[in-house]
Amino acid sequence: MSKIMVLMWTNGDVFKTGYFIMKDAPFQFKLCGCLQVGVDLAILGQVKMYGRGGAAYQKLRNQN
Repeated sequence: MSKIMVLMWTNGDVFKTGYFIMKDAPFQFKLCGCLQVGVDLAILGQVKMYGRGGAAYQKLRNQN
């Protein structure tokens, strides 16, 4: 999974959530949007940590 792809997901979810907030959408839309952004950030952290060049990737690679 590439960083660019996850950043694009995050970008889309941030804009979607901002739209829901600005248009005063029902609460569940705002909550779901915030949850999606949080999941995107967690995935981005995992890609950074375990992706090629990440600290965990290098550590695992050096053990083998």
